Amino acid sequence: MTDLPLRVAPLRRMPTGIDGLDHLLHGGLFVGGTYMLVGPTGMGKTILVNQVSFNTVAAGGRVLYLSLFAEQHAQMFAYLQSFQFFNPDSIGQNLVYFSMYNVFEADGWQGLLTYMRQEIRRHQATLVVVDGLPSRLDDDNGVITSLRFLHDMQSFIYSMQATLLLTTIGEFQSGSPPEQMVMDGIITVGAG
Repeated sequence: MTDLPLRVAPLRRMPTGIDGLDHLLHGGLFVGGTYMLVGPTGMGKTILVNQVSFNTVAAGGRVLYLSLFAEQHAQMFAYLQSFQFFNPDSIGQNLVYFSMYNVFEADGWQGLLTYMRQEIRRHQATLVVVDGLPSRLDDDNGVITSLRFLHDMQSFIYSMQATLLLTTIGEFQSGSPPEQMVMDGIITVGAG
């Protein structure tokens, strides 16, 4: 048997457009990567993922912003309009917002996965945001169902060469919930 050299393409990065964050991430988020933003309520997770979203659109990307257990879009836009990055002309074009709460309530994790795949393909998203993922992903079928959702979503995101940002309430600690352990990266947001 002949040993063939392993050729692996270097991972590409998608800049967030936020200088300090891109510096910490050595140039941005990995294309095909899955990241979780974790922090207490009111610490700016939604503002941060919106800033990354608008910056991605400004750089030529397409963003699908999916809300699960998060504030209403009208309320969110009212807060965001005071920020320089906010560009209402992008909304509905290359930055599309959907609420997934009703899909999740009706069809659970599997229905959510099916819906997300369909919308990611339809919008050809380069960045997908899921704002308001429950801090514990247990449901009537247990944590395995939700971990399967994350695994299948990660595989799909990688195959589409998109990047996934999830927000959730909580904090990262060793011994954290298993859903945090399957991420490519965890970004904590908090005071101090």
